[in-house]
Amino acid sequence: SGQEQNYSFQLKGDYSYISSAHHNGNLSFGTEFSHFQLEDVRYALGYNFVMIAPENPLIPESGKGHENSYNAFLQLKHQWHSIILNAGLRFDHKKRADGRTLNEFSPRIAFILLQPKWNIKFSYSRSFVDAPYLYRKTNELLPLLSSERAGDNFSVLNPEFVNSLQLTFAGSEWAKGFNFEINGFYNRAQDLIMTHIIEHLNEAVNKTAGVEVMTSYHKRKYSAEFNLTWMHTFESNLFTKNIDANNNTPAITSNVVLAWQPTPRLKLFSNVLFESKQTSYNLDLTQMILLTNIVNYILEDIAKKNYESAQELTDELIRVKETIIHQEDMKARAIFNIGAEYKWGNLTLGLNVRNLFNTQYNRSGMNTKLIPQKGRWYMFDIAYKF
Repeated sequence: SGQEQNYSFQLKGDYSYISSAHHNGNLSFGTEFSHFQLEDVRYALGYNFVMIAPENPLIPESGKGHENSYNAFLQLKHQWHSIILNAGLRFDHKKRADGRTLNEFSPRIAFILLQPKWNIKFSYSRSFVDAPYLYRKTNELLPLLSSERAGDNFSVLNPEFVNSLQLTFAGSEWAKGFNFEINGFYNRAQDLIMTHIIEHLNEAVNKTAGVEVMTSYHKRKYSAEFNLTWMHTFESNLFTKNIDANNNTPAITSNVVLAWQPTPRLKLFSNVLFESKQTSYNLDLTQMILLTNIVNYILEDIAKKNYESAQELTDELIRVKETIIHQEDMKARAIFNIGAEYKWGNLTLGLNVRNLFNTQYNRSGMNTKLIPQKGRWYMFDIAYKF
């Protein structure tokens, strides 16, 4: 846990360099300065369910730090008849708390073709996010947990990067009140940060493609919105193993949102969320500890020249490595929500019922196995506008 302060200053502007019957052009530009400072940091390590390890006093002091970052961007938007070019470039400069500097360029470009009833857009972007301060400091301070000097033998974290390509086709008012959009995408992420108990490493690459469909239909008293996403991961090396499948992400996700206003005061709405079957991949902590012990035994036997025993341990090492990834499926589910809102003058009453049919389902994450989610629950709210 910790207490931090953040300060930032921004300067933005835009300039219209041409405006005529055939051309419209605009330049946007800006710069920003940000300062981050961690003023206090504490930690606790628990073991055997009820025991807490003594805190090393060097860690809270060494965990403090500050860093500054600067960025500047330039964006061009030019329209010629029905064609639009939208291009931008951002530069980031950051001086980390450990003295290392970061310089990154993030370009993006899009071509858009506009028509009265439809438009099509092709875009490319490259973006990044720096490794969080806490992750970097945790790696740096890990040696102190074993009474060693901070800064030795720790992993230096790099930013995470993603390159994205998108092709979008959208239609408007093909029928009165009806709009839709179809978007195909390809994302290539690299240097993704994975957590190994408490250490963080840049070790994952993820290549994903998919299609998104969004539609909406609006009338005076009712509306309907629908979206569906299909996504497939065809290259992923999570946990240094090629999984080549979606991890903790369903292949199909869909939402339907319906709203109806039978009277000027009463509004009814509902939502259905569908998620297809998904698979959760996690490190099996027990097998990981066993793997570490086997490696240590092998090194000891090699040092003793006990090669026959070392070979037996090596065979066991291969077997354990095959089971270090815990895999578990989560079945498909549909979650129904309903609600109502009633206005009476300045007073508004609302009632929501989430997970109407009390569906039992789980979610998971990068370092967590299956976690049961909420069953049916109710929320009542009241508001008064003065």
